[in-house]
Amino acid sequence: SSELDGLLPLMASSHLPRETDVALFAETWNRSLNLWEEGVYSASDLPTNFTSAFFDLNEAEELKSSFLSARTSILNEGFAGFGDAWLTAVEGQQLEEAKQLAGVCASVRVQIKQELTLTRIGFEANLEIWNNGDHPLENVTVTLRASPFGNASLDATSLFVFGEPELTDITSISGGVIDAKSNAKSTWLIIPLTEAAPMVEIKYDISGVLRYTIEGVWYTQGLASDTITVQPDPQLYLKYFHSRDVFSDDPFTAEVEHPVPFHLGVLIENRGYGDAFNVQIMSSQPEIIENEKGLLIDFTIIGSSLNDKVTRSQSLNIDFGTIPGRNNAVGVWHMISSLRGTFNNFTATFQYKGPIDDDRLSL
Repeated sequence: SSELDGLLPLMASSHLPRETDVALFAETWNRSLNLWEEGVYSASDLPTNFTSAFFDLNEAEELKSSFLSARTSILNEGFAGFGDAWLTAVEGQQLEEAKQLAGVCASVRVQIKQELTLTRIGFEANLEIWNNGDHPLENVTVTLRASPFGNASLDATSLFVFGEPELTDITSISGGVIDAKSNAKSTWLIIPLTEAAPMVEIKYDISGVLRYTIEGVWYTQGLASDTITVQPDPQLYLKYFHSRDVFSDDPFTAEVEHPVPFHLGVLIENRGYGDAFNVQIMSSQPEIIENEKGLLIDFTIIGSSLNDKVTRSQSLNIDFGTIPGRNNAVGVWHMISSLRGTFNNFTATFQYKGPIDDDRLSL
């Protein structure tokens, strides 16, 4: 009674249950607890003259079993939960109704070319060789090597990708020549693989060996090491989503209906431990690439939004900025069509392009 008296004043807020409902529940709950302690679990066990409210424990167990069975079934069918299954069923019904009302008169294929760019961390290695002698350096060969910081005995070169060097006053670093009384320069772009620092920053030493001949005599010289700090990479996963139904002019009616914007969205998940900097997606306008029946239809992007905030009017590009590690961002393009219809399928493909052509560097 004292506990109930303390709860009832909390019911003053309009969005909470009424005091009478709380009191009724508390009385029924206490009554049911007493009966369960006496071994009465089902309404069938109650005396015939018992007319008060009672929570049937056996019935509750049956409802729990039914709930768990239904949840297992929808998860096995690939749904995220009850809400997802219900929405899918409603959308399917709406799609069938739309087909019955408007019919399927023709189909077209639409292509939207987009380019995702971001800034990643790389390192520049410079080597300058002064040949002050009177003879050329021939068969010049430079080999770079990476090792864990302070542990030159371990080879970590496989964790890095070395780009083709930019050369000045030398023909090659794999058997090239440096003329007498001249200076040669070589510059490499070094990009670490994700495995170089999976979760936290790790330091490495970059060193190397220079070999060359002078008048047929071989010389070998070690290159002093330099220390670099490798940060974890971002790992971007893109999931596109789109409106299924497109509302616009109905070709089967005389009245011209105005188009209603529909949406093409992308969820960018950064599953890596490093931040993704300067992330942008540049989009082109939709292009019809297949229209067998010559349907008079057009698609136009009229704007975009980022994380539910509208970007510049009529902007095709979305600037996501920095997406921190273990975070995500959502971009949406708002589009209109000249005719109503439905989207039946959507596919997306990506191809990595970077300063070094190596698919292992794809983020």
